[in-house]
Amino acid sequence: MVRRLSLLLLLCSLSPYCKADADPAFIHLELDNRQIYLDGSVMLHLTATGLQAPINYEALDALPFIRRETIGNYLRMYEGKVTEFATRRIELIPEQAGTFNIGPLSAGAIQSNQLQLQVLDGKPQAWDMPPEAVQLQTRVSTTRPYAQQMLVYEATLRHRYPLLSFSADVPAFDGFRVIADKVEKRIWHDDGWRTVQWRYLLFPETAGPHRIPALHVRGRTGKSRWETAGFERSGKPVEIVAAAPPAGHWWLPAEALTLSDHWSRATDELVVGQAVTRSITILAEGVSAAQLPEISPAAVDGAQLRLTGQDRGEQFSEDTLSARLKLDFELIPQKAGVLTTPAIQLRWWDTKNDRAQQTLIPPRRLVAGLPGRADLVAAYKATHTPSAAKRPAADTLPVALAATGLLLSLGYLLWAHSPAGGRLRHRRAGADERALRRALRANSADQALRLLNRAALARRLSPAGVHLRRQIAAATAAPGHADWPGWLHTARRGKLFQAAQTSHGAADKDLPPL
Repeated sequence: MVRRLSLLLLLCSLSPYCKADADPAFIHLELDNRQIYLDGSVMLHLTATGLQAPINYEALDALPFIRRETIGNYLRMYEGKVTEFATRRIELIPEQAGTFNIGPLSAGAIQSNQLQLQVLDGKPQAWDMPPEAVQLQTRVSTTRPYAQQMLVYEATLRHRYPLLSFSADVPAFDGFRVIADKVEKRIWHDDGWRTVQWRYLLFPETAGPHRIPALHVRGRTGKSRWETAGFERSGKPVEIVAAAPPAGHWWLPAEALTLSDHWSRATDELVVGQAVTRSITILAEGVSAAQLPEISPAAVDGAQLRLTGQDRGEQFSEDTLSARLKLDFELIPQKAGVLTTPAIQLRWWDTKNDRAQQTLIPPRRLVAGLPGRADLVAAYKATHTPSAAKRPAADTLPVALAATGLLLSLGYLLWAHSPAGGRLRHRRAGADERALRRALRANSADQALRLLNRAALARRLSPAGVHLRRQIAAATAAPGHADWPGWLHTARRGKLFQAAQTSHGAADKDLPPL
């Protein structure tokens, strides 16, 4: 069994039919007409893709034709993939009558189909074009929409023979907001017919009756240079009656709608002070991007929330218009613990089922923790990267001021504990002591108190200075300053420290003697 399975896999790997993802490769030929008159011409359409070798045109070179050609490329979906196609439009002008085989053409192992062309001698006397050779059809997706609901207006001109000239009068679509999807898009079909298509997405601006006038097309078509005929076709006018929106509903008529959100990090791993991005996305069908509302989530208790960006877009498909709105919000937790985001609700009208709908994002539980060492290091690196130097001055100035203040404080502390700082403090304390003596001699109690409150002098006189400060305060507080002259006389004799020690005496036994 295993040997059979291995052999089957080997054969499949060698077979081109087992390669589902292989690029398509083919050459296809198509003629405007299979029968023309001498002195006329016919257009040969060549379409090719996936070729590994150039196309060999020897089969055309052997025919008695004059050739004029144009070359182009286009993209389209083929077998589920976007594929590039090479196209050639080759005008064949016969030099003699007869029946000729066109093709096959080859490119390596790839070979095209073969066509047969009959060239008749002489000139046609007249050509009566069949009426069904040119047809105009118009349609709308609905004639009873709601106001602001999307409806599709489509017109198709089908013609059997090539258009030699062509013009169209497209209606103005008064009373509608218009998005053009296709304007004179030309398509070649496998059954030999060609089409010119117009496709517009219409949104009635108000409720009530609306009229879309008929589309008029005129031109000339023909089988050859001598077999031509003019034509004129008109579509039918369309009567539209738009219904008013149901009362009590915010109005967003859509075929389908979804509402979702995405967080830039896990909601149970948030950190206080660090921002997290919440992206809310609205996807809707049957509406334009301009119709989607901007959602404003309710405030989150314990967090800051602000809108940082939005992105709108829309995309056409064969059946409808799809719109997208993405809103980005920045959320910064301000406290640790459990936070809760309120529910987000969006009401809309389901045009497929003709009823009100409500889509919501349920409340979400967030868990925020205090920043750890790794978070602090990451924040520091984020603010000290080279790109930070390119930030505006409004962002860098506070950081620069804080860093300067920190450096100055650190420098002062280092200087204060250095020998130079100590010498300066010693000189300053000596100057303060001399000023204190002068204040005592001048009987200035207030000046003496201010000097004793200075840190350098207080350390120099400690603990005597403390008791001097107490005695001065007590003496000046008493009526008439009764105790002031006694110890002041001692201080004036130059025995300041002894006076301080004597003044507190045995009342402060917990302090060491001077």
